Amino acid sequence: MIRILGLTILASATFCQPLAAETTDDQKALLARMSFVGGDYAAALAAAQPLADAGDPRSMTLLGVMNESGLGLPADPSRALELYQAAADKGFPQAIHNLAASYEAG
Repeated sequence: MIRILGLTILASATFCQPLAAETTDDQKALLARMSFVGGDYAAALAAAQPLADAGDPRSMTLLGVMNESGLGLPADPSRALELYQAAADKGFPQAIHNLAASYEAG
Protein backbone atom coordinates (compact mmCIF):
# COMPACT_ATOMS: atom_id res chain seq x y z
CA MET A 1 0.00 0.00 0.00
CA ILE A 2 2.77 2.46 0.89
CA ARG A 3 4.64 1.47 -2.24
CA ILE A 4 1.57 2.25 -4.41
CA LEU A 5 1.11 5.57 -2.61
CA GLY A 6 4.78 6.42 -3.18
CA LEU A 7 4.55 5.58 -6.87
CA THR A 8 1.36 7.65 -7.18
CA ILE A 9 3.06 10.66 -5.59
CA LEU A 10 6.12 10.22 -7.80
CA ALA A 11 3.98 9.94 -10.93
CA SER A 12 1.98 13.01 -9.92
CA ALA A 13 5.13 15.03 -9.33
CA THR A 14 6.60 13.91 -12.65
CA PHE A 15 3.63 14.24 -14.97
CA CYS A 16 1.68 17.06 -13.36
CA GLN A 17 4.36 19.73 -13.36
CA PRO A 18 3.09 23.16 -14.30
CA LEU A 19 3.70 24.23 -17.86
CA ALA A 20 6.45 26.77 -18.41
CA ALA A 21 5.18 30.28 -17.85
CA GLU A 22 4.50 32.44 -20.88
CA THR A 23 7.21 34.89 -21.81
CA THR A 24 6.53 38.16 -20.02
CA ASP A 25 6.63 41.60 -21.61
CA ASP A 26 9.74 42.32 -19.52
CA GLN A 27 11.46 39.30 -21.05
CA LYS A 28 10.35 40.28 -24.55
CA ALA A 29 11.62 43.84 -24.06
CA LEU A 30 14.93 42.49 -22.80
CA LEU A 31 15.16 40.20 -25.82
CA ALA A 32 14.54 43.18 -28.12
CA ARG A 33 17.26 45.19 -26.35
CA MET A 34 19.73 42.31 -26.43
CA SER A 35 19.06 41.76 -30.14
CA PHE A 36 19.63 45.46 -30.80
CA VAL A 37 22.89 45.55 -28.84
CA GLY A 38 24.01 42.39 -30.63
CA GLY A 39 23.39 44.01 -34.01
CA ASP A 40 20.42 41.82 -34.97
CA TYR A 41 18.16 44.74 -35.86
CA ALA A 42 15.55 42.60 -37.62
CA ALA A 43 15.04 40.54 -34.46
CA ALA A 44 15.01 43.69 -32.32
CA LEU A 45 12.35 45.21 -34.55
CA ALA A 46 10.27 42.02 -34.55
CA ALA A 47 10.40 41.79 -30.75
CA ALA A 48 9.90 45.50 -30.01
CA GLN A 49 7.16 46.43 -32.49
CA PRO A 50 4.27 44.49 -30.87
CA LEU A 51 5.26 45.76 -27.43
CA ALA A 52 5.49 49.34 -28.65
CA ASP A 53 2.10 48.99 -30.34
CA ALA A 54 0.74 47.85 -26.96
CA GLY A 55 2.20 50.95 -25.27
CA ASP A 56 5.43 49.64 -23.73
CA PRO A 57 7.68 52.71 -23.24
CA ARG A 58 10.93 50.70 -23.32
CA SER A 59 10.08 49.33 -26.73
CA MET A 60 8.86 52.72 -27.97
CA THR A 61 12.21 54.20 -26.97
CA LEU A 62 14.15 51.40 -28.64
CA LEU A 63 12.17 51.86 -31.85
CA GLY A 64 12.79 55.58 -31.56
CA VAL A 65 16.53 54.94 -31.49
CA MET A 66 16.24 52.62 -34.47
CA ASN A 67 14.20 55.21 -36.40
CA GLU A 68 16.53 58.04 -35.46
CA SER A 69 19.69 56.20 -36.51
CA GLY A 70 18.29 54.14 -39.39
CA LEU A 71 19.30 50.84 -37.85
CA GLY A 72 17.10 48.00 -39.11
CA LEU A 73 14.74 50.35 -40.94
CA PRO A 74 15.00 53.57 -42.93
CA ALA A 75 15.92 56.61 -40.86
CA ASP A 76 12.82 58.61 -39.88
CA PRO A 77 13.64 61.34 -37.34
CA SER A 78 10.01 62.50 -37.21
CA ARG A 79 8.84 59.02 -36.25
CA ALA A 80 11.64 58.81 -33.69
CA LEU A 81 10.37 62.02 -32.04
CA GLU A 82 6.82 60.65 -31.99
CA LEU A 83 7.99 57.46 -30.29
CA TYR A 84 10.17 59.34 -27.79
CA GLN A 85 7.27 61.68 -26.97
CA ALA A 86 4.84 58.78 -26.44
CA ALA A 87 7.30 57.00 -24.15
CA ALA A 88 8.19 60.24 -22.34
CA ASP A 89 4.47 60.85 -21.72
CA LYS A 90 4.53 57.56 -19.81
CA GLY A 91 7.44 58.86 -17.70
CA PHE A 92 10.20 56.68 -19.16
CA PRO A 93 13.50 58.43 -18.28
CA GLN A 94 15.51 57.32 -21.33
CA ALA A 95 12.78 58.58 -23.65
CA ILE A 96 12.71 61.93 -21.85
CA HIS A 97 16.49 62.18 -22.27
CA ASN A 98 16.41 61.15 -25.95
CA LEU A 99 13.58 63.60 -26.66
CA ALA A 100 15.46 66.46 -25.00
CA ALA A 101 18.69 65.56 -26.79
CA SER A 102 16.89 65.46 -30.12
CA TYR A 103 15.36 68.88 -29.57
CA GLU A 104 18.69 70.29 -28.40
CA ALA A 105 20.45 68.93 -31.50
CA GLY A 106 17.76 70.48 -33.70
